Amino acid sequence: MDFDALKTSGSKFLRSALTHWCNDFSVLTVLHAGIGCEHLLKAYLTSFNVLLIADSRDRALKYEAIGRGDAAPAPLTQAKTIGAAEAFVVAERLMSGRMQINMREFEIVLSARNGVAHSAYHDVTTTANTLALAVKLTESLRTEMSISSREFWQEYEGLQGDLELLRESYINRHTKGETAHHNLRGNEPSEGKTSSRQSESEVNAEATTTMELESKAFAVAKVASVKIAYAKRIYQARHGKRSAARVQALVEPDNGELEGFTTRRACPSCGYQAFLTVKSELRFCSCQGRCNHRDRQLEKIIPTRFQCLACSLESIEGEEIIAFGFTEPSDHLYYADCSICEADASVLGTHITEQTQEGPITYGYPERIFCWECGEHVQDPVRMNQEFRVDTKQRVNIFY
Repeated sequence: MDFDALKTSGSKFLRSALTHWCNDFSVLTVLHAGIGCEHLLKAYLTSFNVLLIADSRDRALKYEAIGRGDAAPAPLTQAKTIGAAEAFVVAERLMSGRMQINMREFEIVLSARNGVAHSAYHDVTTTANTLALAVKLTESLRTEMSISSREFWQEYEGLQGDLELLRESYINRHTKGETAHHNLRGNEPSEGKTSSRQSESEVNAEATTTMELESKAFAVAKVASVKIAYAKRIYQARHGKRSAARVQALVEPDNGELEGFTTRRACPSCGYQAFLTVKSELRFCSCQGRCNHRDRQLEKIIPTRFQCLACSLESIEGEEIIAFGFTEPSDHLYYADCSICEADASVLGTHITEQTQEGPITYGYPERIFCWECGEHVQDPVRMNQEFRVDTKQRVNIFY
């Protein structure tokens, strides 16, 4: 229980509080912030004399302070120290007006910490203010003890005073880290993964390959979910309670277009009309008997690039973008020639399966048309009929 131990512990708890703040874990944010402040207050008092933190009932620390711990009637583990509130009062007097917060404000930090520690209660709406006050107190004490900002805050240096900027920076850094980790794993050669199994049976080798593919798909989905979660926090940090119209006015390009992108889709994180680029590949269909695919081919739409200007969700990995949810709409019925760019546009509508003597037959009722190539979106039945030759009143037999 000396200066160095209390200083180090205070630093760790305050940095832990910032980490939990960035991850939106309010309970541990205020708990660790309160503990860190108490340890720093006692570190400051100990820098003068350890007796300043000894409680009147203490029977161990006082003897240790004079170098006679061997004569103490109780071990140091049973030392009794003053509370955080009393430590603040003493420190405030010694600092002669240089403390950045007052006792009333420090009680907010203590109340939040004690609420979690003693009754598992915390009002999450007070988290930001509580942490900001804890940081102010910490900076006052750090300056008094001549501890360098880099030594104390480490990776959070320079950001601790702006909590929203801190959170955004943390999210950006860790999003890139997750993506890089996923890319590294995705680029590992399959031979390296299974070299130790080459002597096993072909059945086991095939099972191993299947598990690896499933594992990779899971990794892609996990990275995508992490990026979406972080993007939601970035959006909240940037725009708060701004209306969607206000957000659009702030981030929308002047001409409504972004170079290199061909269409727009709603962002899965914030709902803003983000920018999307896709490519198409012709593949032979697997339909049995008659089908509506031109030349027995269908155009497979593959997303290649995604960017949201409102929340910074972005990717250039096709599998990751698909994991965002950008696949062909589940209500896709068949393809029709786009009247604008002549590419295959998706005819979208409602699927209904009916039982017949020949077995189940799926019918589709067209409701709208969307072209992935040029972004044309038509919901007007007259235009659908005249320009795309799609009759919305007639059910279409779907052969898949």
